[in-house]
Amino acid sequence: MNNYGDMKITEEEGNYIHIVFTTKSMRFNDDVELLFDLTLKQIYYRSASRIGYRDNGLNKQRYQDIKKAYLDNL
Repeated sequence: MNNYGDMKITEEEGNYIHIVFTTKSMRFNDDVELLFDLTLKQIYYRSASRIGYRDNGLNKQRYQDIKKAYLDNL
């Protein structure tokens, strides 16, 4: 996840994590919320940019990388 710029975990409780990613180039903040369902082996993922609408596929790639890392570590 560090490949996407600075990141700061702002909340972590049980299987829930809220992370703020700051993009390298424009220094935009993206809020990402993750809820890990260990029983169903699923991730509930929510991502929201604070500014703008386009991200050149960054959020999708970030999600795919998180999902892969999660599934690889089950």
